[in-house]
Amino acid sequence: MSQSSFSPDSRYYGIETAETKDRDGQDVQYIKRRFMPQVEKFSQTGTYEVKSSDRPDLVAHTIFKDAKASWRVCDANGLMHPEAMVVDEGTVLRVTLPEGIKVPKND
Repeated sequence: MSQSSFSPDSRYYGIETAETKDRDGQDVQYIKRRFMPQVEKFSQTGTYEVKSSDRPDLVAHTIFKDAKASWRVCDANGLMHPEAMVVDEGTVLRVTLPEGIKVPKND
């Protein structure tokens, strides 16, 4: 097993890889299962209200300036699939920091 080679902005960054053999005895590398994070572990920084014209990539671009970051919106809202975030106009989505990053407290 080893660390995967995904970039830090990937949903799969940090997930270990493993190997198995296929029917022909060839080594096949795969990433281990990724579990959905607990939404309580995210520090909320705002909200986003879904518009009728939204798609997952547009929501991610509006929030993070990265159309490929729809997985971050999904994780923060307990959604498995990006399409689930734009089903109903007016749905309010949580906008959060990445998992494990806390909002600094003002003292």
